[in-house]
Amino acid sequence: MFASPPWATALVAEEAGTLIGYALLVRLYRAQYASRALDLHHLFVVPGARSSGVGRALVQAARAEAEAQGCARLMIGTHPDNRRAQSFYRALGFTDRPPGGPQFELPLGGDRPAVSSPRAG
Repeated sequence: MFASPPWATALVAEEAGTLIGYALLVRLYRAQYASRALDLHHLFVVPGARSSGVGRALVQAARAEAEAQGCARLMIGTHPDNRRAQSFYRALGFTDRPPGGPQFELPLGGDRPAVSSPRAG
């Protein structure tokens, strides 16, 4: 989020100066649709603020950010057993996507933040 250009964007919800929720957005390019998308990669609201509209407000802010960036889609995934989240997203107008095929990964050792080290001179 602090790189240039940023890899991700965070939207935050605060109450009386205290962080009570956030939405983490990651840019995507969907080649099969030839369009930009934003992945609402993580949505979190502290337990005491749940069911108060904070999550809904964060999703609406994520949608506005996706539209401002010219995205054709706002995407989100949930754990298959998280029925409450699935109902929440459907109620906000999200539609189910067909399950994709098998997915694979190749660890590259790049999970640490990119930091430039000073050069000896």
